[in-house]
Amino acid sequence: MCISRVVCRSLPLLILLLAASAAIAAAQGRVLRYRHSPGDTALYDCKLSSRAQGKSDSGQKIQVEMSLTMNCGAEFLGDTASGDYGLRGVINSGTLKVKSGGQPQEIELPEFAERYLVSPRGEIKSASVLSGQPPILMYGGLFLIMGPDDPVLLGGTAIFPDKPLKAGDRWKGTARIPVVGTGEVNEVKYESVLLGEETFRGTVSQKIKTATSTTIADTVDAPDGSGSLRAKGTITTQDTWLFDPQRGVILYSERSARIAMTVKVEQGGQVVEGYTTSGVLNEKSTLTQFNGTLLTQ
Repeated sequence: MCISRVVCRSLPLLILLLAASAAIAAAQGRVLRYRHSPGDTALYDCKLSSRAQGKSDSGQKIQVEMSLTMNCGAEFLGDTASGDYGLRGVINSGTLKVKSGGQPQEIELPEFAERYLVSPRGEIKSASVLSGQPPILMYGGLFLIMGPDDPVLLGGTAIFPDKPLKAGDRWKGTARIPVVGTGEVNEVKYESVLLGEETFRGTVSQKIKTATSTTIADTVDAPDGSGSLRAKGTITTQDTWLFDPQRGVILYSERSARIAMTVKVEQGGQVVEGYTTSGVLNEKSTLTQFNGTLLTQ
């Protein structure tokens, strides 16, 4: 039985070779990309809570608490000639609760759908509304538009670099994120670091931390020319997210955001009212199904 002896004697050497190959691959890192097949689907559960407070120049205090739950879906439409892929994102259902001074208000969200063109690195190239209206969270002088791309692409900031990555590697850039319905593009600076591997619901994922910073400066004039509103502010976020390189999707994400705004209302070149607002926002999104299969706990 010469063959079996050769196999048995070669097995330790084979194991050593495989271990060495794995070590070399780990040292060299791996290129991370969003890869899907046309027709792949994903479902996410999303939860958000926020608190905002502020005061006007005249001493009036502002305090708002909000919570939002959403069920979001994504359908991957396949690649285009440019190498980018189409994505249909949907907010299937949700509930927004707002408490500001008086009685709490509860609003059921209607279905909202968008179509995106996304690069394999995760850059959102374009976005257009297919149906409905997005949920909007309002801070003093600032409107935060929530979309189904938040759990799928971290709103456009979950971007990978053009190089292999290993634990400890860092990369940064500026995300150009289309603003739905306006034709405008928001520029968001981001910096990411690959923390290493983590198993989530039975899946070995890549754990990444991303920090972003956005500066806002805008002026809105009244249509009748009676005055204008000038808003300045900053938004900073910290995201920790888990990416599944096999499915090519984000499995889980946590976001902590801080917002600070200053708003001035002017008439005839004079400031007639001003106020400052600051707030915190916490968000969690979890992939619950992929291609109709529930993720194990």
